[in-house]
Amino acid sequence: MQATRAPSKKKHSRVPRAHHAPTVQQILSSDLTQLSLEHWAGDARTTGPSAYDAKLVERIYTQHMCAHGFDSQAVVLLELSRYLERYLWPHFLQCAAAAASVPSSSACSSPVSRAHLMSIVVMINEKFRQKVPAWECFRAEPDRFGVLFQQILLLAFPSTSSSSSSSSEHGASATDGAVSWAFSSGVVFEGFSWEERAAFVLFLVNCFQSFEETL
Repeated sequence: MQATRAPSKKKHSRVPRAHHAPTVQQILSSDLTQLSLEHWAGDARTTGPSAYDAKLVERIYTQHMCAHGFDSQAVVLLELSRYLERYLWPHFLQCAAAAASVPSSSACSSPVSRAHLMSIVVMINEKFRQKVPAWECFRAEPDRFGVLFQQILLLAFPSTSSSSSSSSEHGASATDGAVSWAFSSGVVFEGFSWEERAAFVLFLVNCFQSFEETL
């Protein structure tokens, strides 16, 4: 007599929705395609990105990236248009250089908005998802990438800003100490949605898995 196997219980878990490549019609009809042609794709590929518009970055982040929890064709379209390489990173460099030239600027104040920094986080995550090189555009400016990484960390640990203001003088140890203090005191991810928290943690995982990269 053959023993009958008890039916197994399925574990219910949150599985991310599959990313489907947009069709040609979807690409042509998307608002993001028109925005990219106006500001960083099209003629801007040779002339450089248009003048920085923080409201544009905020609009793309809130209406297109956040609207579907960063799990949408919008992020795929932004990657296709090279949003990170042609707009977000070049303007971060310009804003960081301008902020560095102001003597009274704080070492821990970000030269760009929260939406700008989180947009960079999401676009780097998308590159990892697509298994394409994620760090190439940062190689020419490794020092500025260090500034970017510090500002991204401070997004999740805003209460550590005063503690890490001396990081430019004492190196990464000051930021590390501030982050450790934030975790021990429970002051993390203030004002973050759950989707933003997940994106941020995924970004950190991707960074830790890229220790072999020289930046």
